[in-house]
Amino acid sequence: MRDDRLRDGNLPLELDAFVGRSAELAALSLALESSRLVTLTGPGGIGKSRLAARAALRDGAWRVDLASVRDPEFVDFAVVEALGLTDHTARLPREILLAHLARPGRELLLVLDGFEHLVDVCAELVTDLLHRAPGLRVLAVGRRLLSVAGERVFALEPLTEAEAVELFVDRADRQGSVRRRRSRRTGLCRRLGGIPLAVELAAGRLRALPPVSCWSGSTTGSGC
Repeated sequence: MRDDRLRDGNLPLELDAFVGRSAELAALSLALESSRLVTLTGPGGIGKSRLAARAALRDGAWRVDLASVRDPEFVDFAVVEALGLTDHTARLPREILLAHLARPGRELLLVLDGFEHLVDVCAELVTDLLHRAPGLRVLAVGRRLLSVAGERVFALEPLTEAEAVELFVDRADRQGSVRRRRSRRTGLCRRLGGIPLAVELAAGRLRALPPVSCWSGSTTGSGC
């Protein structure tokens, strides 16, 4: 049987270093090898999209950004557009998707990112596609679960303290900020709960803040 993969994909290029998450990355990659539907879930800012993109760096990986889709009727259209499928007939988008995804030998990893406000329609779409396209696998990324048969849940936790400090230092260095005392960096990352987005935002603010306090409440010392 001919291996008819959609090889190019549309995953975004990483502009910053991928820091930490080695254990989670390995576990998620294994989950994607053994399950056709994996839902990567966790609170906002935890790093779901970044981990999903890194785990999906393989031939045939396509990402659909659903965060800006408000009308459930446009979900199928969003997937068609993300896959770059063109059709000059009057067929419905679901028919277009199945005509491409269900072809013998076709393999594809579909990343549905930011679906939590469209759970019902996405659950129906994923169920239909997985039943009728045997070469399809889905990585759903959101704050909620699809709650459909065959779903494997991967719950993402905050960064470890060491990983959070490593991320803070990397982003601070990229901002041209001076290195600060490890004890202050560790304390700051601990207060931020290991949430990657919070750590990155804090590092990004360093250039605009006095180097003596770094939110520690101290007015003396050498900063964080």
